[in-house]
Formats: sequence, structure tokens, C-alpha cells
Amino acid sequence: ALTSAGDGSWLGKMRGATAVRDFLLVPTDDGVSRVTLNGGTLSVAKEFPDAARFVDAHVQLLAGNDGLYVRRKHDIWRIVMQ
Repeated sequence: ALTSAGDGSWLGKMRGATAVRDFLLVPTDDGVSRVTLNGGTLSVAKEFPDAARFVDAHVQLLAGNDGLYVRRKHDIWRIVMQ
């Protein structure tokens, strides 16, 4: 995938992403994006905009057996995505 710096795409926000099985969960200002490999190209397969109230592009996501953890500067939240 190609992108320009600062274009607001998920690719510019990979710093806080976490790998789960065969996909990445990437935090964005619009929620969480699920990124998969499709035909040799990384692309957004699904978006979770409801997570936007807990997630932004500056958090770190961590996968756990009981949900997705969102690490912020001063706290950690566990969210369950359905």
C-alpha cells in the first residue's frame, strides 16, 4: 500500500497497532481499523467507528484473551468489540 505522510490514512498510524491472528488492529481518530492482507495488498477490511470514543491515533492497542486493551498516557481501558 502506498500513502503520503500526513494523509490521515491508517498506514500513517501503525505505531499503536497490534497483530491478532492474521490481521492488524490499527487505532485511528475515527475508531479502530481491521487491516488484512488481500491478494498481496494490505487494506482495511472492517472499521469499528464505535470505538472512537475510547481510541484515537495516539493510543497503543494490545490484544488480550478477554478483549482489546487501549493504553493511553495515564490509563488503560479494556474494550470488547462485537
